[in-house]
Amino acid sequence: MKKATKLQIEKVFKNRSELINNWVSHINNYNHYQIVDQLSLENYIKNPKYLGLSLTKKELQEQIYNLKTLLKYYNYKFLVIKESLDFNFELKNSKVFLKPTLSTNLPSIKSFNIVVSTPMIYNEFEKRFWNIYELIGDEFSNKKDLVNYIDNIYYDSLIELNASIKNEKVDTELFNYNSNKAS
Repeated sequence: MKKATKLQIEKVFKNRSELINNWVSHINNYNHYQIVDQLSLENYIKNPKYLGLSLTKKELQEQIYNLKTLLKYYNYKFLVIKESLDFNFELKNSKVFLKPTLSTNLPSIKSFNIVVSTPMIYNEFEKRFWNIYELIGDEFSNKKDLVNYIDNIYYDSLIELNASIKNEKVDTELFNYNSNKAS
């Protein structure tokens, strides 16, 4: 196995830093809403490999940490609905990005993405988005409650997998969520 050079490592950190700075700039200047159905979120946290995602426990911890970091920004809304979504979609620059949902009880075979840029279709999806947004229950409207919910799912999954995690270090710092920005 070939080791990375110091220059390559510095480039990775620089690129990551630029990516984070771009996200911070975006999140401070625009509202970002992400709606996920409850079953997808639970499946993702409990068993990402089952959903076709080969995340290690450490990578999953990092993803949870990143989500919690984003939740500290007022403009970032991560919303959970109890109803199942047929598919996920993102509205961006007058385009609709369609993506498969992860709420199925079957492993993901292949991911797909479809982009539609027809104004009429975009308007219909925007209406659907706000209709879905209205379905968000009180249980998931408060960011601190949402973080506790995510932590509980993760802790429960660790308890269920106790025998297999005895030798793995769990970074409990990821579960500390204190922010005046969260509502």
